[in-house]
Amino acid sequence: MSRIHDPARASRTLTEDEYERAYGRLTTATRRQGGWLGTDAAHEALTEALAAVGLAVPAPEPGPDTCAAPRTADTVTWLLTGDEGARHGGFVLGRLADGTVPTHRSGRALYERQFADSPTGQGGTWAGPANGAPAEAPAALLPACACGWRGPDLPYDPAGGLCGSGTCHDGQAVGAHRVWKAHATAALSAAVPDGCRDRLAALTAALGELADERPRAALAVARQLREIAGLIEPLAVAEALAHSVPWETIGTDLGQTKQAVNRRYTNPSRTLSARVAQLAGTDVETLLATARNRVPGARPAGIDWASAARRVVDTDSGRAE
Repeated sequence: MSRIHDPARASRTLTEDEYERAYGRLTTATRRQGGWLGTDAAHEALTEALAAVGLAVPAPEPGPDTCAAPRTADTVTWLLTGDEGARHGGFVLGRLADGTVPTHRSGRALYERQFADSPTGQGGTWAGPANGAPAEAPAALLPACACGWRGPDLPYDPAGGLCGSGTCHDGQAVGAHRVWKAHATAALSAAVPDGCRDRLAALTAALGELADERPRAALAVARQLREIAGLIEPLAVAEALAHSVPWETIGTDLGQTKQAVNRRYTNPSRTLSARVAQLAGTDVETLLATARNRVPGARPAGIDWASAARRVVDTDSGRAE
């Protein structure tokens, strides 16, 4: 592999982050054209392309003994339409019975091994070089994403997973894909589902009629909706963080800057702190820290959304007609 690093001939040396993004774009574009590039070939092609425009790749990392942690897989199996750069490309890792995820070295990096469940027979194959590959099948499949997200362990039976009227054997991989797709859709899409949009439209029409006929009641409902929205926001922010959605995207979805929304949750007001305490029985910092370290959708113990919303709605239930 000729990943040269020659600052003397280059106008600029890429940062590691710039190099990784360029590498991801190259391999993604290749896959979309129906082709495939091995890791070494991709490094070689990218190095030559950058050199042609006067850019140098980062210097090689230290030797194998100093590589502290494995990286995310360098190829992805699944992509959602519109995911430019494969930010949320999905793949499946295998977890052994001892709880570890096997790794393999490719060039200068250490990668976690992907596992491909065979659609035509029992078992599957480990990705990466045969040398050092586990002899046994994984005890669990682990749906994963290029953003760093990891789903729950899905128990794996090499003889199981029959689907398609018994003609296919990769039903367990299909289950892993379903979990990853739910994550990627949650992380990438800000579109309101049609069913929810229809219910919001119906509610809006009903509130318009209420404002005409009973304006004071409409004002009370408007206040309740503001309070409910205040409860929804921290719940949604926590879930977005669990899906590895960056603060910049969260800010955009809320119509605010990254700095503004990050500042509000880093230094929460009394109002926000009270809302989170009402919703989750904890403080804002704990809610967000827990979100970053949990499986999306696995709501932490203590959150009682239904009761919190009910209390808001029932605030005026005792008022006279």
